[in-house]
Amino acid sequence: MAAPTGKNMLIFASYLSKFKIQRLGNRSTYLKFSTLSELDNLEHTSEPEYPPLIPVLYNKKDPAHVAYQQKLWVDELRSKPTVKEKFDFICWRPKDAFREITPKVRDQRAMPDWKHWPHKFIVHPINRIVNFLPYQQYITRTHLIRDMPELYQNIDVEEEMAILKPLFLDAILLEQSRYRQPEEEENLPHIRTRGLLDQLVDLVTRHLSANNEHLLSAQVDNNTAQEAFWFQGGHPDRQTKEGTLQTKFGMTFQYKAKPWYQIRTHNPLPEFTPRDDGFGFLSKIPEWKYHPLAVGMIFERKEYSMIPGFWDGDPNPFGLVQFHECCEQVKDLSKRFGNEEVEKLLFGHGIVSSFGWLTAQAFYQGFDHFNDLTYPLTTQTVVTNGQYWSFFAYQLNTTQASTYGTSNLANVCWATDRLKLFDVVEDGQVKGFNEEVLRWCLKFVLNKPQPRNIPLNPNIRTSTEQDETS
Repeated sequence: MAAPTGKNMLIFASYLSKFKIQRLGNRSTYLKFSTLSELDNLEHTSEPEYPPLIPVLYNKKDPAHVAYQQKLWVDELRSKPTVKEKFDFICWRPKDAFREITPKVRDQRAMPDWKHWPHKFIVHPINRIVNFLPYQQYITRTHLIRDMPELYQNIDVEEEMAILKPLFLDAILLEQSRYRQPEEEENLPHIRTRGLLDQLVDLVTRHLSANNEHLLSAQVDNNTAQEAFWFQGGHPDRQTKEGTLQTKFGMTFQYKAKPWYQIRTHNPLPEFTPRDDGFGFLSKIPEWKYHPLAVGMIFERKEYSMIPGFWDGDPNPFGLVQFHECCEQVKDLSKRFGNEEVEKLLFGHGIVSSFGWLTAQAFYQGFDHFNDLTYPLTTQTVVTNGQYWSFFAYQLNTTQASTYGTSNLANVCWATDRLKLFDVVEDGQVKGFNEEVLRWCLKFVLNKPQPRNIPLNPNIRTSTEQDETS
């Protein structure tokens, strides 16, 4: 066979230029023939356009490879058009995750069992763990300020105070003197507290809605479930009989609560402080990098849940104020550890309940643990046992704390000290009535939500947008 000459090599190179090399996923490389007319009709741009750079990595544990795979996962999550699809994508399990256990007795129905249920550490607003406040701040990335935002100084409620004060005093007398069945004596503090909150919310909605549009169109929910989960990295790992308790996103925390009342509006509350102030607050959060088991938390194996007290698509998706009642826990801790520990317990209650509610609201707006908020969310929380009242204003600046990325922002919680509503009820009179309690309740309710000139849910596409892209 004759050796190729220079002329033959030139002809071979000209033919080779007619081929394009392509690679599809993990398939082998192949050659695709292109005619000269196709090559001549290629579009030309004034600026060069380069394809995305895809790292060629063969070691799956390489940090660059792990970061690239995480980026692809987050981008795919962001592309999901609805809240349900985003939730299902985060909670995805392998195809063999569901299996049936063969019943031991014939005709007995087989019970399903999820062998891939995640481990979640349960976060309740009220807990019996002493000195737990720093850990609550750490897992929620919250800086606590024992004062209230300046915004409330501009809310004048004296006119409303003059109208509602005598009505509220009558409500206190009614709840304190109402006849109770003997079997209700054990739960009497709960019954009185909830009855007083019933009276307060009823007075506010009936007498203030006519002159306040946000209350006229607001949604009032009673004893509704609030659930939210989030991931946080940086915790030490620990092997148990259940295996490792961490996911690839970090440690999982699940918030569960039932406020006695929550009021929701169409527009969000205004921010209490500029979001960028969260950079300065980050260094003030306690660094409690302990395993949740080491501080006394318990875990369960169940699916994730994200419920802000309503379903996706509700016309009032933003929280105005929520009322939580706590009676027995405060009474028990006060006897065992004194009022100082009760103060810490109530601060933790306000932080956890506000953070959990806002996290679920943010998720329903298309923001999750990997695609951070583009604007701050705020809410207001009231915690009471009927006699003592605590008020909290909370601003959620970030939801990112997982191993896939952690924000440099901190969330902020403002809190008042415990305020005593009255001293005693004697001779048909409420003695020692504290007007500041009612004044703060009115300021919270009359804090008007404001529309924001930005997209509130940029990561969610409507049905019209989905039709245009399809």
